[in-house]
Amino acid sequence: MVTAQKKVKTRSKPVSTTETTSKESGQIRSFSVLLSGSWQIFKRSFVNYLLLLLVAVGLVGTIIIITFSFTFFPNFNSMTTNLFSTPVGLILIIFLIFLYYVVALFIPIFFELAIKHIIITTGEGEPTDFRLSLKYSYRNLGSFFSVSLVSGILSIMGYYLLIIPGVIISIILSQVANVFVLENRNGLSLGTLDKSCEITKGYRWIVLGRYILLYVFLLSPLLISALLTLVSPVMTIIFFVVFVCTIISFSPITTAFNYLIYKDLVKIQSN
Repeated sequence: MVTAQKKVKTRSKPVSTTETTSKESGQIRSFSVLLSGSWQIFKRSFVNYLLLLLVAVGLVGTIIIITFSFTFFPNFNSMTTNLFSTPVGLILIIFLIFLYYVVALFIPIFFELAIKHIIITTGEGEPTDFRLSLKYSYRNLGSFFSVSLVSGILSIMGYYLLIIPGVIISIILSQVANVFVLENRNGLSLGTLDKSCEITKGYRWIVLGRYILLYVFLLSPLLISALLTLVSPVMTIIFFVVFVCTIISFSPITTAFNYLIYKDLVKIQSN
């Protein structure tokens, strides 16, 4: 007798560290535990992140090549002069310049959201694929841009007043991306900003302390290797290697670190 076997897609376990919660109930986990968890998420998502990075580099490289290739055309300068001399040509050039800056603005935001989606879904233990993250970013780019624009303006206004207000506003809005991705916010939802403000209340200085330690940890090797180049030119090679490693790992590790803080804040709020 043949029994039918159903193929069941099991959800992988969320990335965890040796401590699921802080030893002290209702507290954010220590820096070392958060860093360890961030590293685990980074390792698990590395292949998809690297593929996404290659897509980003390929797209930006293609745009740059197309942009500068026109300068090698014969009589390029005379063609440009002729275009500027006609109203239609002038409008066309202005439109192309505007289009170029729009693309230059949205491409970083597009890939930023895709990276956050890869890291967060990996942390949640959900199936992760860089193509799914690209689709997610494409569908939600407008909403994420509007939320990022508002939070960015608020942060800049804070820094314009004084450094400390800017830092505080940045910490208050630090969980906007996590709320956006994990709670499926659509449109310019002020609830996304409100939720970030709500869950960080009472823990903002602790969160700031964790971020300071993270940035010191990630950027110290780069600073040290840069100083060593003053001692010996040979150290330039080491500086280059450290620089590349920092560029590749900085965004996913900081995103994973921020995600783990978000999980702690939500858990504290629910208790």
